[in-house]
Amino acid sequence: MGYTHELLAINQTAFAEAQKKYNSFIKHAKNGVVSEMMMYESQQEVLRAEEKVKNTSVNITKTQADIISLETELDTKLHKAEEKIIDTSREITQVSQLLAQLDVIERIEITSPINGRVARLDKMVGDNIKRGDVLAVVIPNGAMPVVRLQIGAESAGEIKIGQEVKLRVAGYPWRRYGKFTATVVSVSEAAIKRENDMYFTVVAIPEERVGLPLKQGMQVEASILTGKKHLYSWLLRMVD
Repeated sequence: MGYTHELLAINQTAFAEAQKKYNSFIKHAKNGVVSEMMMYESQQEVLRAEEKVKNTSVNITKTQADIISLETELDTKLHKAEEKIIDTSREITQVSQLLAQLDVIERIEITSPINGRVARLDKMVGDNIKRGDVLAVVIPNGAMPVVRLQIGAESAGEIKIGQEVKLRVAGYPWRRYGKFTATVVSVSEAAIKRENDMYFTVVAIPEERVGLPLKQGMQVEASILTGKKHLYSWLLRMVD
């Protein structure tokens, strides 16, 4: 802008000088000192100088408008940049907080309140969990395997504590390993309704056989001889 204003001042000075010269020629033209050709050339010089002043003024006005537009655009970009910086700072803070939380979570150890072995995992690495979720089932060391039998109400009266139960374990084909023997240790006091039937729960403890461990969740078929009837059920659990 400084150069443009200097150029405008030069053009204005040149225009003033040309105008002054032309006015002087007009005065002397009356005395016949200045020819018509000189008058014409002086007039053209004035017009050219005036045109330069106008063009320079137009350029200055346009340049000023461009500068204002650029300044406005710059202010807008600076404002957006500041907002972006604020947003980025907020995101960095949030990420830092999340990383701190993850660091705490990674150092959390969930310990079983009892010594034993894991019988079932309900959650795997990467799963989402919430308060109260069961992560795993732990069977205490020394826990005894038990079979829970569902006996129809019409036959429950024939079941006695100490009665023998024959078991077929799915994991040990009975034709090869034979049947396991179990002993009834309890019969529920009240019947439980299931769909349209009523049944009692009978708990039996199976024998221990070397090399043939019974595990949580194994499918078994239990047979109890009551009079001339065989009662069946399928469920193996582990208890203390």
